[in-house]
Amino acid sequence: MDIHSAFSAREIIRLQRLPDGNVGLQTRLPQYRRPWRYLARRRSHLPRYRARRRNEIQTARRLRTRAFFEHRVEFMALLAFEIAKACRRAQAQGYVPVFRLNGTSDIRWETVPVGGFPNIMTMFSDVQFYDYTKIANRKNIPANYHLTFSLADGNEDASIAAITNGMNVAAVFRNKDVVARMLADGMQLDGQHVPVTRGDDTDLRFLDLPGHVIALYAKGNAKRDASGFVRD
Repeated sequence: MDIHSAFSAREIIRLQRLPDGNVGLQTRLPQYRRPWRYLARRRSHLPRYRARRRNEIQTARRLRTRAFFEHRVEFMALLAFEIAKACRRAQAQGYVPVFRLNGTSDIRWETVPVGGFPNIMTMFSDVQFYDYTKIANRKNIPANYHLTFSLADGNEDASIAAITNGMNVAAVFRNKDVVARMLADGMQLDGQHVPVTRGDDTDLRFLDLPGHVIALYAKGNAKRDASGFVRD
């Protein structure tokens, strides 16, 4: 069985936290709510959230974020517990679980110890983790933690460093026509030609060929982006 077949039945478990700039914190965390809420509110006495679904989600993310920063040891113990539980559930249902620990955050999870292990990936060495990052020089990455550099306006000079460091580079293009052109011609990054492969067929970035730009086409509001993040 090739790796694509092995991961065709998979369950991606994402950690949901606040995006950069919210309450001065930089993170996101999981869909498992109550333990994180307890840890974050143990000292802060945050009021119960009664808003609609969107506000509830934002509040839950805020509480998880506070838990990570204010109760790191307990937070990581709960994270390990939830990962173990998700692995058991996935196995019972015939899935291969994979975990994406950063969403709109960029935590260096390889540096966060848990339960006597140097990081959560070492603790679960037989489980695949992956993330996007804008930090090109991350070091000592565990073998089961795959990182893809996220290209944005102003960080092209770091993209080649990221490829040299063993990462692929994800880039968002305006539409499928632009993606098709990039697939045919490749892309110039900081003056160097880099081959391009399609990235929208799957979110499982650890399956991508190394040394490539991963081309994604803009969706939703991103189609109207004018910040330089979406490329034409």
